[in-house]
Amino acid sequence: MRVCEGTVRVRLHPTKGVTLAPGTEGSTLTAEDAAKILTIMVEGAMAAKCGIDRWSLYIPEAKVSKEAKQLPIAEVAKALKAGFKPRLRTGRFNQPCIVLGSEQDAAPKRKSNIIDLA
Repeated sequence: MRVCEGTVRVRLHPTKGVTLAPGTEGSTLTAEDAAKILTIMVEGAMAAKCGIDRWSLYIPEAKVSKEAKQLPIAEVAKALKAGFKPRLRTGRFNQPCIVLGSEQDAAPKRKSNIIDLA
């Protein structure tokens, strides 16, 4: 995943729960505001008594079933308690996504099979 460029907005979707979307003209939240965005998401989910869209928040260490469409707030609280720092990345379908995990999970390193000849 690469760093999300541009602005982001936090939305409450009727079926997905709290989700992220690309920003509009009046949006001010950027990648530097990842901690603030996560706080807004958690507070919004608690107020609406729903979860957070699993495609808007990725926690590699979370144990959530593949059928679940939302992450429970308890999983987010566990990751925050473990000391993980949120990072705003571009995820699936070019949508913004918060990654809450260790720095090693941010960008997997792959060995290339391509050999430079000249």
